[in-house]
Amino acid sequence: MFDVSSVREIEYGASGVTYVYQDHDNPKLWYMVPVPRLRTLDGAPSFGMTEYTSNGGGIAGLCTFEMELVQPLEARRAAEEILGSDISWGGFVWVGGTAYFYYDIAGENQVLAVEPTLYGTNVAAFQIELETAEAVNSFKNAFSGDEGGASTFRVEYEMQVLTKLLGAKATVIYTAEAAIEYEKKYKTVRDTWGNQKQVLQEVKQVLRQSGAGEVKVELGPGSSDELAQRVRDWGWTTLENQVANTVAAAAVMATGPNPVSATTSFNQTYQEDTVIDWSTPVSSFMRRFSSEEWRQVFTRVDNRKLSVVFNLIGELNRSGTDDPVAETVAVTVTYPTRPTDNTFTLIVTNGDKSSKIFEAPGDFSGSRYNPEFSYTYVINFKDGKTFKSDPITTTDTLVNITPNVFGTRQVTFIGQNIPFSGPTGVREVNIDFFFAPPAGNPAIVQTKTLTANGAENGVRFDSFYNLPIGQNYSYRLRYQMADNSEIVSEPPGALSSAPDYTGSGNADIVFVADPKGLFTQFTLRAFNYTTETTTLLLVDVNAQYFDPVNNGDKWIAENTWSNWQPTGLLSFAEPRWNFQAVDNTNNAYFNLSGTIFYSNGESFTLDGYRQSSEYKTMTVTNTVQNYSVKVDSSLVDWTQVASVNLTMFQLKPQVRDKFGKDVPAFLSRPRHEMTTAQRIEAEASQQNVMLFSLLGAPSGVVVDSLERFYGIQRPIAEPTIEFYYTAVYVLKDGTTRELESQEVSGRLSVELPALPPATVTPGLVRQVMEPGALAARMRQGG
Repeated sequence: MFDVSSVREIEYGASGVTYVYQDHDNPKLWYMVPVPRLRTLDGAPSFGMTEYTSNGGGIAGLCTFEMELVQPLEARRAAEEILGSDISWGGFVWVGGTAYFYYDIAGENQVLAVEPTLYGTNVAAFQIELETAEAVNSFKNAFSGDEGGASTFRVEYEMQVLTKLLGAKATVIYTAEAAIEYEKKYKTVRDTWGNQKQVLQEVKQVLRQSGAGEVKVELGPGSSDELAQRVRDWGWTTLENQVANTVAAAAVMATGPNPVSATTSFNQTYQEDTVIDWSTPVSSFMRRFSSEEWRQVFTRVDNRKLSVVFNLIGELNRSGTDDPVAETVAVTVTYPTRPTDNTFTLIVTNGDKSSKIFEAPGDFSGSRYNPEFSYTYVINFKDGKTFKSDPITTTDTLVNITPNVFGTRQVTFIGQNIPFSGPTGVREVNIDFFFAPPAGNPAIVQTKTLTANGAENGVRFDSFYNLPIGQNYSYRLRYQMADNSEIVSEPPGALSSAPDYTGSGNADIVFVADPKGLFTQFTLRAFNYTTETTTLLLVDVNAQYFDPVNNGDKWIAENTWSNWQPTGLLSFAEPRWNFQAVDNTNNAYFNLSGTIFYSNGESFTLDGYRQSSEYKTMTVTNTVQNYSVKVDSSLVDWTQVASVNLTMFQLKPQVRDKFGKDVPAFLSRPRHEMTTAQRIEAEASQQNVMLFSLLGAPSGVVVDSLERFYGIQRPIAEPTIEFYYTAVYVLKDGTTRELESQEVSGRLSVELPALPPATVTPGLVRQVMEPGALAARMRQGG
């Protein structure tokens, strides 16, 4: 493990800069941070740009290129002149990373983020559709020129590797109010946060300039200014990823048009000696091509071509070895204009042969450009077995083949400052882990025990099948305390809203922290939309925080906002409610009661409104009213069931008439299981999406039948409450069952059955409450 406090900046060549770190135990062993460069294939740069003169299919041009990470020999020589010629070089073991391409069009800065491979030279493939002639000219000017030299566009890598934070303490802070104010100010110019598929790019661009982010660094004795800067860089990378996850989740759960308005402020402190996924951002400007080179990489044609990047990414070696999970992947692409010579082979963990840019002349047989193609792949495993996929039809121009496709799951749990000592400390942590295996394989909840902090003491769950598995997994942490009590921490199931950014391609690292003292902030906000004549006049609300699994039926924290008068379009109730709690978002909930008064003399009673603690914001508006739905899981037959994934959502008002009662079945699926077209439709159609993961237990452990709560919104102008849900039961024999497609009316509760019948037609449950039933419920006080 390298020592972050030993960082040295190394200058080399005319303007090159990189960083080196000394090993924690061996003073003669050093690690160099590799730097980006344009990849070369068969002696030619992996770069191509095309300008379309007539039939561009909606774009004016296309630029495709591949980058990689290298350690330049001149950088090593420069380092050895400083450190001594008798040193040796070690290699980093990457656990994740992101590559960014920074460019500008007409003076407007933009950024594109992709996930690089975690092996070889960490190849990152970029493809940029240039929508206008102005964009094409910007790229031509950036990459061409008689003099060659450096472009104004650059690529930055932020690769993660496990180590300890030494010589410094860091605190990362996100202030939601600053982000919201920034969005309000610039919303008419640019949707700064709204594209959730590329939300990390948006966060990368505006987090600092909005004032919503802050990184504080406290140096230890003898630490250098260079270390302070590297820790600050790491802190910003960490904060950007955390905010991106927060905004992406809020975008799925939010009921308003602005996902940032549904986020809540947070801060997190990393003490010295904490195990972290360290990153040192490194960037380099791309090169310009000479006139002769430009003629080789630039083309001007009439018609748009199909161009698709295929990549093998993620951790594709078996745990602790260099043994690949498979040998090759043969991909066949079906597209009208290229019926032959359409199969190619990718070699697993071979950085030179793990990606392919597939191109074909554009199909205009239907009078307009056809972007749709299909592909199949055949995985060849080392033992001679093969797996052939079903045809996949898509319009994606970047296809990442991830470890779950190979049937690989590798997740490591690492203790991070858990107090494994003292009379009030932790004795051990039992980790219950579950994912759905391929059909026909037993589904069990595995349990392993963590007894010490640090990467060297981590607990790994790994499974290898020759059949694909899903990307989701669930886990529960059961802290066994020194006083023989138990603390349970369980996050919700993973409902990915940003499927292109799945961390490290399923080679996940889960940091296990101190079970006590999680900083929690709950925010009460109000929107007074100017489109309405009636406004919010006064709000009286009492809020309580419950965690039944850890504290029974007693609330843990309480706060009251009395006689609050919201002003302007957006306002925040004071004081902010901060408290300490266990991170148990899959089970804990908020209970809110009170009255909301309107300017027209009417009022609405919040009578025991409850919402999942995953959603730490309550927003009241002059357009909607809030109700809660109780989810009862007490009937689930855990002798046969290993896990239940419950997905709940509402439709946006503008699509209810469009769908009627024929709501697409794919809306019940996690976003990463949808096609690009389906994801686009889901983002335009769904709101207030919540996923509850109900996890069974290993043998001998009792499953608590805890209630969950789903907060829903009813537009004031609409008399009926409506929401949808579905549940997927994973049985212990590896089969699955789903709820029957049906309509339920007259209640605001969901009762999950012991086991759905095997013969029903699976689908979405539409649940409605008509005005009469709703009025009767309100008269009865819920």
